[in-house]
Amino acid sequence: MRLKSKDIEADDSINSSHYLPLLDLSSDEKSLVGIYVIQEKKFVYTNQRLADIFGYERGELLKIQSILDVISSDYHEATQKEYQKRLDGIPNESAHELMIIRKTGETRWVEILGIKTSFNDKPAVAGFLLDIHHRKRLEIEREYTRFQLRERIKELTTLYKTGRLVQQEERASDEVLTEIVNILPTGWQYPEITEARISIGERYFETMEFKKFPQNQVATFDLPDNLRGEIEVGYKQMMSEEFEGAFLAEERNLINMLAEIIRVYLTRKHERDILKKSEANLRTIFDHTEVGYLLLTKDLNIVSYNRPFEVEYAKSVDLKIKEGDYLPDLLPEKNRDNLLIQMNTVLDSTNIISYETVYSTAQDEDIYFWITIIPVKNLENSILGICISAQNITDRKKMEAELAAYNVKLEKEVERQTMELKIANRELDTFNYSISHDIRIPLRAIEMFSEVVKGTDGLSEKHLELMYKIDTCTTQMRNMISSLLEFARVGKLSLKKEMVDMHAMINECIGGLSGEYSATVNVLVDEPLIVSADPVLLRQVLINLLSNAFKYSSKKKKPLVEIVGKTANGFLEIQIRDNGAGFDPEFADQLFLPFSRLHSASEFEGNGAGLSIVERIISRHGGKIWAEGKPGKGATFSFILPVN
Repeated sequence: MRLKSKDIEADDSINSSHYLPLLDLSSDEKSLVGIYVIQEKKFVYTNQRLADIFGYERGELLKIQSILDVISSDYHEATQKEYQKRLDGIPNESAHELMIIRKTGETRWVEILGIKTSFNDKPAVAGFLLDIHHRKRLEIEREYTRFQLRERIKELTTLYKTGRLVQQEERASDEVLTEIVNILPTGWQYPEITEARISIGERYFETMEFKKFPQNQVATFDLPDNLRGEIEVGYKQMMSEEFEGAFLAEERNLINMLAEIIRVYLTRKHERDILKKSEANLRTIFDHTEVGYLLLTKDLNIVSYNRPFEVEYAKSVDLKIKEGDYLPDLLPEKNRDNLLIQMNTVLDSTNIISYETVYSTAQDEDIYFWITIIPVKNLENSILGICISAQNITDRKKMEAELAAYNVKLEKEVERQTMELKIANRELDTFNYSISHDIRIPLRAIEMFSEVVKGTDGLSEKHLELMYKIDTCTTQMRNMISSLLEFARVGKLSLKKEMVDMHAMINECIGGLSGEYSATVNVLVDEPLIVSADPVLLRQVLINLLSNAFKYSSKKKKPLVEIVGKTANGFLEIQIRDNGAGFDPEFADQLFLPFSRLHSASEFEGNGAGLSIVERIISRHGGKIWAEGKPGKGATFSFILPVN
């Protein structure tokens, strides 16, 4: 719907009382047209449709101080001129378009038509307003689509012309590049002000007025012999960069595609030049390659062959060949049928075939060859013949046989070592049993005799001190026996895996240890940490590592323990840091050896078995543990486990 000037007729002598009833009749909420009366640049009357277009209530519109407050600033000057024309009695020749500002702040296109009238005996302008936002948006989109289509046609035409030029292989590259550089401006948005240059090393191909312009595009490409190529396209005057920039996004793609076309063209040209120069050497190369080649017509007559084929293949199997011979007649009977089948298959299917074959010499020696049959075609893709390559692989076959025999020997050796390992494990179990039973009995006897001696009258303080040292040693020995048994037990337990919430287990272990140690604990976990593991053994890992962190930081004024957790690449990683005694990193590899300690028992209690048990549990889960630290600056123990 469009508003036309003849739709509104009014006379300066008509008072508002004559047309207000008509406006009221048009104020129905379903009206398509907004109706207004403006006096002194303010709304003094609107119908409901007008209020809806502006997004206000009717009463709100009447309170707006100036109609310019609801009109885009781009149209203030034009609106004031049109308003004054209506007041001067100059009628609308046609409706004009402008952009309003709705209450929400969004802008909309409208079409407006007005006439001079009076309201309460004062000059006013009355008229109609139509919402054309949807139509205007479609017009803009349609025009933009036309613009885009025109630009794409220009770009495709430039690519097509460039592609045709680079296919002219008989022409000199300088001629081709000169024509291409003069085609380039036609692919850009403003060809009349576009200049271009193609640089190949120190050579330049330019349009007539090319120079370094302030707005330009550049695409570079690499060429053989360490040459650098470059395409530059520039505008001779500054263009607006309000929307997509001075150059369209498609133009940025266009220059890269042109650079690639020129790169391929020049590279191919370079390769052809090299081939022409080296044509005299091809026969030398052909004769001195390690692979034997035989060229046949499609009737299987010999065209040519190289020296390796004659020496490594023909002579080794007593095959006498010469150009023009029919190959099947020369082959040994046991090999002829298979080769004929393979050659005919290649001629029929045009596929490349490779296979292994064996020839027997007069001395009953087997010689193995790897045969490849390749179809030879002309430019029209028609088969002219076939090429047979033959590579002597007898030495490789011997090596494969030796390797197979070695693998059999190796498997037997692995079986033997596996059996020895099983025997060693049984002996270790026996040793552990002996420790747990046989050694504990005399250890209890020593403890009992010590108690008896300490109860004897007349012992000196020196004797009592020695007896207490005996008690300390027996306690340490009992703890070491328990740790050793625990170490062996961990290795024999079957894993009972289930999904474990590590975050919850960490907090549980900290809660269990908080009564024994006093330290600040920070759990830095930002995500759920779920892992498939044996919860009993995993809890033992956490308790051992956390208790170590608490123990070795206990002598600090402000003990601090931090736990960091994350999952990445299918693995869970946990880090437990402390600010305690630390250790010399040179001896880090000794931390996880049974009963290995980097601190004396007088500094920190323990027997050094805990970390070896932790390492064994982590290994059984398919994980890894390591430690980092510095003396006096704390330590960090990290371990990873596969999530599933």
